[in-house]
Amino acid sequence: MDKLITPEFGTMFWTFLIFGLLLLVLGRFAWGPIIRMLEERERAVKADRDAAESAKADAEKMRDELDVKLRQLAEDVKAELAAAVRTGERERQELLAQAREQSEQMVSAARQDIERDRERLAADLRQYVADVSLAAAEKVLGERVDENAGRRIVEATLKDLEKKG
Repeated sequence: MDKLITPEFGTMFWTFLIFGLLLLVLGRFAWGPIIRMLEERERAVKADRDAAESAKADAEKMRDELDVKLRQLAEDVKAELAAAVRTGERERQELLAQAREQSEQMVSAARQDIERDRERLAADLRQYVADVSLAAAEKVLGERVDENAGRRIVEATLKDLEKKG
């Protein structure tokens, strides 16, 4: 057991020689490919990270563009809605004006009809009163009264009464 703890020159020499040869063989055949593979993996990870950052930047840019478009669309919709409201209000005012004008025309036409009817009825009433008055005068006098003269007298009397009444 003592031999394991005390160093011997031969054992140390062969240990260092084998370790050096192992380093040379690994350096020539294993470490180059391992280092190239690690460098390649590092480049791939960096490329993936750059692609992810680029995609994130593109997504943010598209989101900002969509936000701008959405705001613009909302403004356009609001403007079109306001225009539609103004158009509807203008058309409502036009319809109300037309309805008022038509009702005024109908009222005016009705008043004219009423006035014509009143004038016609008044003329008919005058004629009737004149006829009744002449008939009464003829009965009272017992003779035929000149129709034209009697009519003028009755009409003049009715006009005097209209002026007073």
